[in-house]
Amino acid sequence: MPPKKHTSTSKEENKAASNKEVKDQPEDAVEDKEDVGSKRKPDEKTEEPPQKKEKTSAVGEDIVKDKSESVDESKKAHSLEKGHIYFFYRPKVDADEVGSIDDVQKAYMILKPYWSSDAKRSPTLIVLGKKKLPQVEQHARYWGFVGKTSSNIDDVVGALKESTYSTKTKGERTIQAARPMGEGVYTITSHNGHSHLAYILTLPEEPTKVQDAFNIEKQASIVLNVKNPKKSSPPGSGLSGNEKAEFPDKLQKAFSDRRFVAMETTDFLNYDYCELVMIGATEDLDKELGKTAKDLEKMEEKDEDHVDYVGVDKVVFKDLHLEADQNPVAPLKEWK
Repeated sequence: MPPKKHTSTSKEENKAASNKEVKDQPEDAVEDKEDVGSKRKPDEKTEEPPQKKEKTSAVGEDIVKDKSESVDESKKAHSLEKGHIYFFYRPKVDADEVGSIDDVQKAYMILKPYWSSDAKRSPTLIVLGKKKLPQVEQHARYWGFVGKTSSNIDDVVGALKESTYSTKTKGERTIQAARPMGEGVYTITSHNGHSHLAYILTLPEEPTKVQDAFNIEKQASIVLNVKNPKKSSPPGSGLSGNEKAEFPDKLQKAFSDRRFVAMETTDFLNYDYCELVMIGATEDLDKELGKTAKDLEKMEEKDEDHVDYVGVDKVVFKDLHLEADQNPVAPLKEWK
């Protein structure tokens, strides 16, 4: 009888059949089978299939990118207004000479806009509470208000000129003219839910002891909040009596029932007695405001050319229609 043939498949044939079966399956099925069925040695590393890894990586990058763009957009500073800024102080009536801030009666900040996101903005004189700007390093909070706003710059700077008044006991007395102590450029921006007044000084080139006394930096950013005139003021601050801003309904509604709001529109500054809370923010404009800070730097460069053309001793008076003999320019560098 011939020998009986073996019907069992050899190991080589089994392996070949197995490989054929695997090749005929979809690629995903192969990956699943290898992940679930294979046993690996403890020190054996397994890499994720390239196609799957690339897909996961691409999706992840899209998510991160979209999130990053969203955050940057929400924090982006948007310019509301641009213009020239001026700082003045007025000596006390009895002060023959001014040697420190103790001899100063009032300090002013004048904004002369040349561009605004609102339809119309007028030059504005702001009276500084505590006779100075808030300290940036300490994030101090100081109060101020719009003393005068008008489309006619002569009306605005009228408060800076010399004047006289009479008293029963001392007769006629003279209120000395205000002295300029700084000139530069500014922008008001809406930024991350609040508003900033950012400025860069052109004159003087670097702050002196005069500017230091009023916390006027070479450049700085100050947070601006507007007070609701229908709400009471904290003790020791704010205007009283009839000295309250009368905003139109569209501006008054912005407060709702709040005492303060961010300045989302500079139209607030078009109204006398608009009360402000100013908070020192930072000297690092690039970090705080990004591209808006770069725009402000370009404005300052143009202002330097303007100052050089008109003259250091003349530019403030020419811009504001003031008389140099009444408003001495010396405080730009020293007390006067």
